[in-house]
Amino acid sequence: MTSVVLSAIVGLGGLAFGILAHSATLKQEKELKQFEITFIAKQSAYASFINCLYRSLSAALDKDPGLLFANEKELEALFFSLEPFLEQEDRRVEWDRLQQFFLFCTSINNRQSLSDEDLEEIFGTFVEFRNEFRQSLFQSLFGQEPTLLR
Repeated sequence: MTSVVLSAIVGLGGLAFGILAHSATLKQEKELKQFEITFIAKQSAYASFINCLYRSLSAALDKDPGLLFANEKELEALFFSLEPFLEQEDRRVEWDRLQQFFLFCTSINNRQSLSDEDLEEIFGTFVEFRNEFRQSLFQSLFGQEPTLLR
């Protein structure tokens, strides 16, 4: 009788352990799948956002207000796709920075002519914007520092 009870306890213990192990495996698989899905969305929107910064500057330098406006709308849409992944304070800071970038591009577009010194200043300011976006967005989205930040 004692051996039957002991066998039942051991069997139930093994079953409970198996259920717990299976549950942990399912949880890990769910977390991995969620990471894969969100990582792809974050990475794609992040890369497109940074690329669109360059296109916006180019449109401003080319004095193409229509293209500049289209790029600004695309940047806004890309920001909105990143927004769910950002903390509330990060969303506010990045939105404000994006508005400053729009003003920067608009001021370039509205200038009559640009000297070599103007262009040097513009490119320096652009690099600062790009680096600030890269630093903050990459950290917020991926939890680490971007590489080759210069």
